[in-house]
Amino acid sequence: EVKITSAKRKRYRNKGNPAVELIRKVIARKKQNQPGNNDYLQYDQYDRIVFSIANLSDKFLNGNFFHRYKFLLDTTLDIDSSKLVRLPVYMSEKNYTFYLRKNPEKNIGIVKAHKQINISNLIDSAGLDIYLNRIYGDNIDIYTNNIFVLTNQFLSPIADHSPDFYKFFIGDTVIVDGKKLVTLNFTPRNTGDLLFEGHMLIALDSSYAVTAMDMGVNKRINLNFIQNFHLHQEFEVYPDGRYYLKKNNVKADFGILKNMKLRLIGERTMFLQHYIVNHPMPKAFYAGKELQEVPDSGL
Repeated sequence: EVKITSAKRKRYRNKGNPAVELIRKVIARKKQNQPGNNDYLQYDQYDRIVFSIANLSDKFLNGNFFHRYKFLLDTTLDIDSSKLVRLPVYMSEKNYTFYLRKNPEKNIGIVKAHKQINISNLIDSAGLDIYLNRIYGDNIDIYTNNIFVLTNQFLSPIADHSPDFYKFFIGDTVIVDGKKLVTLNFTPRNTGDLLFEGHMLIALDSSYAVTAMDMGVNKRINLNFIQNFHLHQEFEVYPDGRYYLKKNNVKADFGILKNMKLRLIGERTMFLQHYIVNHPMPKAFYAGKELQEVPDSGL
C-alpha cells in the first residue's frame, strides 16, 4: 500500500492516532508486564560505575609523561554517537543477588564481590560511589509513572497519562528472534518539561511489553551541571511470558570542568540474569538488613 499526503504539516492529535492507541495498550498492560508485581523475585546483578575525563588535549595525550599509560584510554561512542576518547579515573564493580518480596515490601541485596579502582588520589571513592548511585537511580523502572534520575523526577513515557504530555509516532516494524516488534518514537509536547525523548520497541503480541528502550532529554531542559544524558534498556522474555530487564546503561556528561574545556563522563552499566519467580526464602531471611555482604566480598 502506498499513501501520498501533502507537505502541509498536520496538527498532532491523540484522537484516531494509531501511535496513541498503541501506547494505551502498553499502559493498560503495565501491571502484568512489571516484574515487581510478582509476589517474590530473585535475580543476579552485575553493576559497574565508571567515571572518566574526556576532551583531553593532544599535547597531554602525546606527551612523554602519558606515553606509557595510553593503554588506559577508552575510545568509545559519545552520548550523541560521536567518537570520544576518555581517560577512566575511577571504576567500581559489584556482583549482587537481590531478593524482592511484594507484601509486606522488602528488598534485600547481597554483595558477593566488589572491586574498586581509583587512579587519582583527588577523588573520594566512597563518596563518589554513593553519589553516582543516587544520580543514576537504582534499577530504573520504566513502568512506573515517575522516574527519579539525575536528582530530578521525570514523567515516564509509559505513565498512565503520558499521551497528555508526549507525542507518539510509529516507526519501523522488525522481526527479532521470530517475534514481531514495532518501534514507537516519543517526544515531549513541551520541550521545557522534565520529559524524555527517544524510542521504544514494543512486542506486537497480546502482552504489548516493552522489549527495549532508548531515551535522553531535550537540551532545553535545565539539569544544572548535567550537560547530556542517555538511558538504554534491554529486556528478555522468560517462561512466565514476562519481559525482565537484562541490561541497563546510563550515561551522563557532567560538564563540571567546562571552563577548562574538559568533560567529566559518568556511566553506570548493569547486567541482570538468572531470574527466579515466586520462590520465597524462609520468613526469617526477610528480617535481615536491606544491604548485606558476604565475607571477603571486597567491601
